[in-house]
Amino acid sequence: MIRQQFDDDYAALTDPKHIKKVWDSIEAGYAKYLKLMLSQDKLGLDKLASLGSIKKSAKTTSPDQTNLMADFKKAIEKFQGNSDSYCSFFDHESMEEFASSPGQFKPALNKGCPVIRHTLRSQAHELLDWHKKYNITKPRALLDMFTNLVDFHSDYTKTTKPAAFSKLDKPDAFKFEPIEDDEECRINGVIGMGIKSTVLYHLTPIFFPNRDRHSLLGFYILSDFDHFGLPTESSEFVMYDPEKKLKDGTTYGSHNYWYPYALFTLYSLRLYRVLKESLSKLKIELDDHYRFVYTQTFLHQVCDLEEEKIKAFVAHDVLYRFTNEDP
Repeated sequence: MIRQQFDDDYAALTDPKHIKKVWDSIEAGYAKYLKLMLSQDKLGLDKLASLGSIKKSAKTTSPDQTNLMADFKKAIEKFQGNSDSYCSFFDHESMEEFASSPGQFKPALNKGCPVIRHTLRSQAHELLDWHKKYNITKPRALLDMFTNLVDFHSDYTKTTKPAAFSKLDKPDAFKFEPIEDDEECRINGVIGMGIKSTVLYHLTPIFFPNRDRHSLLGFYILSDFDHFGLPTESSEFVMYDPEKKLKDGTTYGSHNYWYPYALFTLYSLRLYRVLKESLSKLKIELDDHYRFVYTQTFLHQVCDLEEEKIKAFVAHDVLYRFTNEDP
């Protein structure tokens, strides 16, 4: 997308015909990269049984499955460690305690919320403006916004059945409007869907994918960099800003940090369906509880396999990815 022409493309993104074109391309890319991942051998499947989230069938499995399984194992272990921090900090009782002392929320958030802590520590040039805006954001504004997010999460997880969620197949079916559109659930330029989705993902990965940069770039690669007829003739998963130039004079490019979360969730859920089906044929069962941990791992692996292509697109951005752990 072109940043200054976002509205020109936005209306087309959720058109059923456009979604079909994009998904067909993603699915074709998925088949290509899954085959590539399964052809590499790092770890035996027997070591995964103790995890309790990937179950080996009693039937014999072929040795070419092991690379992706090793990556899933590492991703789930990392997720479990991070998830504890999010669940503890965004606990309802903890949030209620801050309500009586809102001034204490921001310092606590800086230390207790991993995505905020990592972003504050980052020296990436692209985050300089974010740092300035975050530093002047009032603790009460942050507390109110995150309280609204936690309330949404609580209501959503209580009223949404996992089995029903797994069958959703339209962006508006996810009912994410309160966290995408409501002004009470965002702070412009400071807390958007990138940070919000990271929090929700670590609280409940069966319902909420993490719309991070490398998941979007993974979809960019899977969809073969196509724009599928969008008015700006650029991929919806990336964003160009002609008003910003790199040192060599090229146009600044990055992941599309304005990408609609419900649409991202739709493609992520479809990706999980085909991934689960593919591995089921190999006698491997995936645990739905970690649904979007699997999809994020797959998308990040696509980026790892195509590191040079990503560097050619956003060298300034990808260097951060490959030299620092994502929060």
